Amino acid sequence: MRAAKVTTSEDLAQALLAKAKTFKRDGGVVGSWPTQWATETLRLSAVEISPLTIVRKRPAGPDRSPCQVSDAGSKGQVWDVQLPDQYAAEGAVTAGNQIAKAGARLAYTLKAIWP
Repeated sequence: MRAAKVTTSEDLAQALLAKAKTFKRDGGVVGSWPTQWATETLRLSAVEISPLTIVRKRPAGPDRSPCQVSDAGSKGQVWDVQLPDQYAAEGAVTAGNQIAKAGARLAYTLKAIWP
């Protein structure tokens, strides 16, 4: 709500709706849209994590990490990262954009399958 500069949930909804209306319909057939969205999300995630700095890699586990559980794919390691100063604020803007885009895409999908 801070990133959208609003103070109520109703104002946030109106701001997101206005932003959603700026997104154009995806190209191609409806069945290809999820692939386009997933590809876009992978590209965006690479941009979003690029400013992170890995501080250290350490053993995971109940007595060594606040995570309490080690992901089998991580081979028992936890990676500590340092976030840039504005990471959370910039992430809030990105999240708002993605929520608005998701709403627009839902609307376009429903219009496409139920004209």
